[in-house]
Amino acid sequence: MKRLLLLTCFLIVSVLLTAGEIVNVDHLEFLRGEFSVKDQMVFGYWIYTDRQPDGSFKRVGAEGEGVTCVDDVARVAVFYLREIERKGIDPFLDSRARESLEFVLKMQDHDGDFFNFVFEDGTINKHGPTSRKGGNWWAARAYWALSAGARVYGEYDIEYSEILASAARRAFRVLNSYVEDGLLHGYADMTSVMLLGAAEYAALHRDEAVLAFIGASANALSNRLVRSPGLVYGLFDEGIEDFNWNGWGSREIEALVAAYEVTANEAFLDAAVEAAKTSVPMLLSLGPVYRISRNVVLYEQIAYAAEVHVNGLHRLFNATDEDIYGIMAAILNSWFLGMNHLRLPMVGPNGEGLDGLERTHRNLNAGAESTISMLLSFQAVERLPAAIRAYSSVGNSVRTPGYILEAETLDFGLSPAQIIRDGAASGGALVSFSDTLLLRTDILLPGVDYEVHVSLFRCPADIDLEFTVRYGAERVTERLAAGPNRIIKIGEIRGTGEAARLSVSARIPAGRSVEIDQLILVPAVVGIYSDNHESTMLFNRSLKERDGLLGMEYARAEGDPLFVPFDEERVERYAVELIDKNGVLHAVIDPLLNNKGMALPDERREANFDNFGGVVGASYPQREIERLLKDGLLFVDDVSFMMAFGEKDNFRLMGQRVNLSVEASQICFLGSSEQGDYEEYIELVYDDGSVHRILLGFSDWCGISRFGEKIAASLPFRYDNAGNVERIQCRLYVRCYNIPEGRLAGIGFPERVNIHVFAITFVK
Repeated sequence: MKRLLLLTCFLIVSVLLTAGEIVNVDHLEFLRGEFSVKDQMVFGYWIYTDRQPDGSFKRVGAEGEGVTCVDDVARVAVFYLREIERKGIDPFLDSRARESLEFVLKMQDHDGDFFNFVFEDGTINKHGPTSRKGGNWWAARAYWALSAGARVYGEYDIEYSEILASAARRAFRVLNSYVEDGLLHGYADMTSVMLLGAAEYAALHRDEAVLAFIGASANALSNRLVRSPGLVYGLFDEGIEDFNWNGWGSREIEALVAAYEVTANEAFLDAAVEAAKTSVPMLLSLGPVYRISRNVVLYEQIAYAAEVHVNGLHRLFNATDEDIYGIMAAILNSWFLGMNHLRLPMVGPNGEGLDGLERTHRNLNAGAESTISMLLSFQAVERLPAAIRAYSSVGNSVRTPGYILEAETLDFGLSPAQIIRDGAASGGALVSFSDTLLLRTDILLPGVDYEVHVSLFRCPADIDLEFTVRYGAERVTERLAAGPNRIIKIGEIRGTGEAARLSVSARIPAGRSVEIDQLILVPAVVGIYSDNHESTMLFNRSLKERDGLLGMEYARAEGDPLFVPFDEERVERYAVELIDKNGVLHAVIDPLLNNKGMALPDERREANFDNFGGVVGASYPQREIERLLKDGLLFVDDVSFMMAFGEKDNFRLMGQRVNLSVEASQICFLGSSEQGDYEEYIELVYDDGSVHRILLGFSDWCGISRFGEKIAASLPFRYDNAGNVERIQCRLYVRCYNIPEGRLAGIGFPERVNIHVFAITFVK
């Protein structure tokens, strides 16, 4: 099934690669709309879409905010201005660039500042927190777009160029009033956008105030660069209390290169190079991380967080003429094509940039920000030389993935540990240890060095902890100063390419406790297999001399030396018995159960139907389901289902293989999906070796029947992840399938953890 899924993804994305052009503006055109702002018709782009059951999209706005905004339209302007530079000006590109810039101009107030949102009737939102004036993100993006427009149109339309330059000067004065010590509002990421605008303007007009800002802001960004080895090496600290970095908006690499291009200050280029060499490999291993502070917020992964780094690398490639940065940009762009943990494309066939990638699923909506970010990323790759561009491929594979392990999901052994629900924790919970800290799990790490980090929450600042990390036969010990709200590196281990027991332990002083949110494993050497080049790119993000695979900053290894072959024996196989009741055969699925999705009133904080990455989640009310049973069975028309009630009550589809022996005319499943509606093929294997495939699908448990399923139970409420009653209707569904004659010997389930099965019944 995994091979089929990858083939499907390949075919979808291959459509996008036809004739070598991957920039498709069809969906962007769908988002385009006309609005009457200040009694003038202007064009903007709808911020959101809702994907409809038939796969089409409906344009929608944001309640209380508006339907289009400067934040998005300014980036559309930048995109079309870059298209003019890439292809030359033509009527279409000229019209789209001008109309986007006209929207931005219309949103500039008399003082030079900008409002952000417009309602559908053309009214400007002047008071909302994401729209009011104040030298904010949207003002910085507007300044960037206007300055870029002034520079580009300086070649085609001098009069229009000066109109844009005049508006940019007014915007700069406003933004600069909020700059202190080189930083806009104290933020590195927001400053990077303003710096890009300043560099565009300086290429046209050598304004002394603008040049002074470029020098001061580039220095400030360089000073925010983390230069100590570890998880956040190469990231830019926002400096808000404890360390904080956002993947989205972090254009510091691109901005530092732009500052170098204006000033010729090598220190700015050096900072960009160091950031690229150390942080980008981490993003290649984990994906475009959403945020890192006292823990890693890995999801949702969004196009915006990928694009900013692709464009930074593209600009670094142009400035240095070193292929490695172009290769990095192309490989990182492969995230859109399917080089992600789900191996699914984040771009649709009509140029839709999908809104986000979660742990278990994609957000299939496609709004303006995700679409324009995807287009800006693809555009940067299109501007690379063909040989380097080929590193952006649907067939690329991360051979050294990073792992973010939620502490509450690990084995604590006999250590005195308590799971605590905490909304600030990444999985909704963390673990409090006293006396002894112990975390264990079995994991397969490829044959490179891995850094081991822990995320500490509430932890005394005046204690040292001696951590011991064991992996297989390897053991490392390090004594470190602890402290609250931080991620600390506790050692390095070397992967073996085989599954082994990983354990982290520490002795905690008497009377003290330590809270752990995550165990974080990041490769020091990152390997990406390129199918187009039949070789593996190796990136040494630690920049330390290492024996083994890599003794330099990067290298290319022929073939696929880090590939770990799929071992069929690792697939879990289960023998399932059948019980004949009421003329149907009920499968005893107890061996398959791996999830607790129903909760009794006194255990409502213990079930977890919808949070795959953690131990706390929402759940069905078990008592309400039990009321629907007759003689212990749930009946749907003439078919009955035997449900399990206990420590586990359903199973997520995780590639299980089931052995059984039955002859039947129908197979029926009781189940539901979470985080959306999902269908996947399962395989029915017969005694004679033949295989019959059926498409098993269930709608979202809190949605409506989208696949024609029968509703087996419609419940008036559910329990949320804190155990509270939520008045949200939730359902269980039934799907029945006619199957071929013969003796069925086995069932092969796909890997789709969003789909849950509560019971299986065979009709004779």
